[in-house]
Parts: sequence; C-alpha cells; structure tokens
Amino acid sequence: MAAAHRTYLVAVCVMFIVTTFVGSSWAIVHELNSDNIAKFLKGKLLTLIFVDSPSCSRCRILYPFFVAASQAFPNNPEIFFSRTHDRNLIKQWGVSELPVIMHHRVGMKTQQQLKIDVTVDGIIDEIARLLQGNFADIKRTYSININYKNYDELIVASQQYTLILVHDKDDHNEREVIEQLAYTFRNDDAIMFASLDLVTQRKLRDEIFMTKETPVVMWISHDDKKTPMRFGAVLSHELLTQFVNERTLLQRELSGDLMPEVVMNRREGGRERK
Repeated sequence: MAAAHRTYLVAVCVMFIVTTFVGSSWAIVHELNSDNIAKFLKGKLLTLIFVDSPSCSRCRILYPFFVAASQAFPNNPEIFFSRTHDRNLIKQWGVSELPVIMHHRVGMKTQQQLKIDVTVDGIIDEIARLLQGNFADIKRTYSININYKNYDELIVASQQYTLILVHDKDDHNEREVIEQLAYTFRNDDAIMFASLDLVTQRKLRDEIFMTKETPVVMWISHDDKKTPMRFGAVLSHELLTQFVNERTLLQRELSGDLMPEVVMNRREGGRERK
C-alpha cells in the first residue's frame, strides 16, 4: 500500500477453508436447474434468477449484491430469489453474456431478462416496478450477513475488497455504522461489506478471524483473501469512509456522492458516471 496511508490495520493469522453454500440466516437464494425449475416456479408471484457460471469472475463480484437485495424479503411468500448454473437453461434463454438476472411472474410462459444494474437499489426498484407496488417501507440492507457455509463463495471467491464487522447482539451502534458505510459505497462493486455474528458463527470465528472480541472490523484485500487485517481506529462512519477511500481510491463522500474533484476529472475525461 502507498506510504501515505495511515496505519489502521493489524495483521491476523488465519486458516483457509473451502465450503460452498448459497444463503444465510437472513437471505435464501434457491438453486435451480433443468430438473426442478418448472416445479419451483409454479404458483410463485415473482422469481428472480441470477444466471451465472462458477468460472465467471464478474459473476463472483456481482452475486453478493443479489444476495444483499434478497435480505429485504426474508420469508416473503410472494418474492423469491434464485440462481442457476444450468447450461441447458442458459442456452434455452439465449443468454450470451454472464451474469444476467432473469425473472418469472405467475402466468408467464417464458422467463425474461432484466436490464438493470446489479445493485441493491437497482434490484429492489425493479421488483417494485414489476409488481407496481410501493416499496418505500422495505428495509434495504447494503451489507451481507455471512456464516461458515457461505463465507467461501461470498468472500473468498469474489475479487473485491471486503470489510467485515465481527459483532454480537449488543453491538447495535457499530452495525448501524457498517450499514451506513455500505450505503455510502452502494454503487461501487470494487468493495463489499459484511457482518458476522460472533455468537452464532463460532466456527468461522475460531478458524478464520481468531478473535472473541467485539465489535471488530476486519479488512480483506482483493488480492489476499487469506489474511484479514484488523482495523485499529475508532469505528466511525467518517474514519471508515476515509479508510476505504484510501485503500480503494473510490473517493466517495459520506452521502455516497463522488468527491467534486473526481466528478470534474471524469467530466473532463468524458467518462462521467454516477
């Protein structure tokens, strides 16, 4: 890292684990294939299908945002999130570039592709549009809940920076700070934010993070998933935003807007973006 960076991090020794799973205590993403899709879709009001491939690096980056969006609908009897790697389905739907999100509504004969940004807001806003509903009261969460079973796929396999809050049930303020931070960087797929419940996820705690302290923020670089580093400063929205900006060069303000000088540079370079 550049010498100008402040000393926020403390090294933590870890052991690498390999496991696969799709879901957490707050998010359920169902696995679909040619054999079970017809039965699964039957009678469901709306199903979103994240179409990807295990070898697709872009899929690994965007999938956590799909999972985060699903957390807004825990145990919802009408809206379902799912995923498929099935090559036959991909060919049947005419998908030529991954990832994509397909959707199926009750009464539809075929699935249709959604032309949206794979962000929490993009997905939830599209659900509201499809169902013509008012989702203003839906609680959107921009960080994901991780556990021992989904850690490998959501954290290790993704080629992103990751900031993880290790917490217990009493760390309400710190959990709110991480959610504020995730909101600030909600449009950036170079980084993802996650929370780990230290009490319920003891195996992950003991094998990966090796700490019984809470609250603790861990930083994982995009190019070294085996070595989480502990954030050593005060857990505030301001300091963490500054830290993330320095490490990723994303340059966001607390509101989530790009810093003025970045906007000006991008306008001058003809590549302005949100």
